[in-house]
Amino acid sequence: MDDMLTIQAFITLVKKIKSFDSITGKASYYNCIVEGDVLHFIRKNTGKPRQINLNEAYAAYMKEQVINTIILRNYMRSRVYSPTLGLLIAMGLYNDKGVRN
Repeated sequence: MDDMLTIQAFITLVKKIKSFDSITGKASYYNCIVEGDVLHFIRKNTGKPRQINLNEAYAAYMKEQVINTIILRNYMRSRVYSPTLGLLIAMGLYNDKGVRN
């Protein structure tokens, strides 16, 4: 697809996100900081730091027209499926049904 983001543009877009919610709205994430190809953030209700490998999230974005937490398990090595989905939606790449915009 010609309108797909490069990995550099994808990471630049992630850097604009300062906070986001999970797909269900049950969890919120804040203090988002990108270091290299990793997004560091804190889960609001637990205060625990988490991270998303942006190369893995980008691979899912490049291949999937429709996405959900089950599909993300094929791409993410750590258990950050819900935050990754929330991030992709917050970036405007997918709608709240998981369909690519």
